Amino acid sequence: MSETIDAVRRTASQPMSMLKAVAGMSGSRAAETSVTNTTAAARSMPTVVSASTEIKGSITTNDNVEIRGAVEGDVHAPGITVCQGGKVKGDLTADIISVQGHVEGRLQAQDVRLAAGANVAGEIVHGSLGIDTAAEFEGTIKRIGKAAATA
Repeated sequence: MSETIDAVRRTASQPMSMLKAVAGMSGSRAAETSVTNTTAAARSMPTVVSASTEIKGSITTNDNVEIRGAVEGDVHAPGITVCQGGKVKGDLTADIISVQGHVEGRLQAQDVRLAAGANVAGEIVHGSLGIDTAAEFEGTIKRIGKAAATA
């Protein structure tokens, strides 16, 4: 019987220990790490232009951008993905650009990838470039050094 009582006491104390850890009362860094990871995850969420959205104007953000709809204007971000069905008429500037949709304008990034289904017309300024055989590209390509790619 005393074993059962001890088991009940241990089980009953676990929620309080977890609550203290979350509230930061346990003295451990587990709560701080959990909050930091949650905050970092919230900041790493991309800005999404949904398929039913049309934007006329430039976008500048410190978050990655996914374009599923239409943008008429320039986009500046650390990472830009033009998804299948997405359309951009303007310049894209990022560290990494991935295109599966349609872009008319200048792409400037350290790493540029044109995937199957991409349709790009304009200039690509890059440090490294990959073009799938099922992608379409018409324009000029200029390779530049790593430091100058996102300047």
